[in-house]
Amino acid sequence: MAHRLNFFAEACSKSWETATVEQPDLSWTKQEGKSAYITCKITGLSGGSYVHWYQHKDGEGPKRILYVKKDGTGLLYDPNHPDREDFSKDSYSLKVQTLKKSHSAVYYCSCWDEVKVFGSGTRLYVTDKKIKPPELAAFPISPSEGNGKRALLCQARGMYPDLVKFMWKDQAGNEVKLSDTEELLEQRDEGQEVRVTSMLIIDQQKARSNTFTCSVQHEDKVDNIKIPAGNQS
Repeated sequence: MAHRLNFFAEACSKSWETATVEQPDLSWTKQEGKSAYITCKITGLSGGSYVHWYQHKDGEGPKRILYVKKDGTGLLYDPNHPDREDFSKDSYSLKVQTLKKSHSAVYYCSCWDEVKVFGSGTRLYVTDKKIKPPELAAFPISPSEGNGKRALLCQARGMYPDLVKFMWKDQAGNEVKLSDTEELLEQRDEGQEVRVTSMLIIDQQKARSNTFTCSVQHEDKVDNIKIPAGNQS
């Protein structure tokens, strides 16, 4: 089953002047009985605001767990969450001291300032399965005749959990910022082995003269694979 952190995609994709919410942890895989720490970083929060944590299980609506004051002090539980006292906080971040399988979910950090702003979410897997890093491959594909474009592919496969995040970087190490004529696509194929592919479609001359790096985040690890300029002609 695909695990996409897309429940609050619209809110996460916007840049608000009032506050920004960052959740650097893509996912955590932990055994039952262990502890978990889910990081939330917030900047630009105005006075009187609160930071909220939501739990979103597959097939259910999101449930608020708790909220804290802007300065990171105080802890107020949402009385409607059945497992609220399993959780605590460290400043804005969320802690679970003793994990249960029922804690498996996506956790969203949010703030209610002038607008509601949500982080990208962190998925927590509570399981006995072992983490398996992805096998990575990156390569160019032949350009279509006359369109002046080149597609660079980066693929991750065979990983557990099957959640990864891609980032493309130029040869200076900066994240690729797309122009109006460029595209970034992602495709997920599920079968006996999950494969997730990111495709960067850019100007053919730019692809030919630059080395690009595909960075793939899996759990708390980031691996890089390069497509040298000489391989793109």
